[in-house]
Amino acid sequence: MSEAENLPTSAAVAEDAVVSAEINLEDFVDDGKNKKTLACKYCGCKILENGCGKYVHLERSLPAELQDKRKTDGYVHEKLVHYFIVENMYTFDNIGFTHTIDETKYLSCADCDAGPIGYFDVESKHSYVGMTRVKHI
Repeated sequence: MSEAENLPTSAAVAEDAVVSAEINLEDFVDDGKNKKTLACKYCGCKILENGCGKYVHLERSLPAELQDKRKTDGYVHEKLVHYFIVENMYTFDNIGFTHTIDETKYLSCADCDAGPIGYFDVESKHSYVGMTRVKHI
């Protein structure tokens, strides 16, 4: 089994706080940056070249990747704690952005629209890619 297959996905667990204990950061972070190229875990589209995202431990909730469409009272959220920060949006190979929702734009795969894989902070102009929301190749 490859390291990318070993990385727990946020869809597989209720909270990433559980995932954080299971991740060996040395497999995914080198010199404070993403060790491997990041790709969409659904279609394989290349999202970010290795070494272009800076690792940051930050507790932030994102809408869950899979939502119950019958639910009408909001979205289910998941707490993520491992992110790669990208300071310039033009650093990405392929990325999609949602419309602004409460000072936040969510990131998605530009090819298949899967996501959210992270968020774009409108105030700081920085993008945060959830480590468990992408494939590491």
